[in-house]
Amino acid sequence: IDRLRHMHLHDQVQAKGDHLPFGKGALELEKYLQLAQQHDCRAVIEVKTIDGLRQSVDWLKARGWM
Repeated sequence: IDRLRHMHLHDQVQAKGDHLPFGKGALELEKYLQLAQQHDCRAVIEVKTIDGLRQSVDWLKARGWM
């Protein structure tokens, strides 16, 4: 953990796949965002579409991360 500097973050559902927009899967994204914040780590949003990126940004804004 002391070497953590950068992570790619996306939501996922085992049966439906990964790289889903934030909030569309089953991962506890806030847990990973808090980890990144605590360790001054860069987190990159990794999704498949522009719309997925917009949804993820909206999700982050609604929760006060942006």
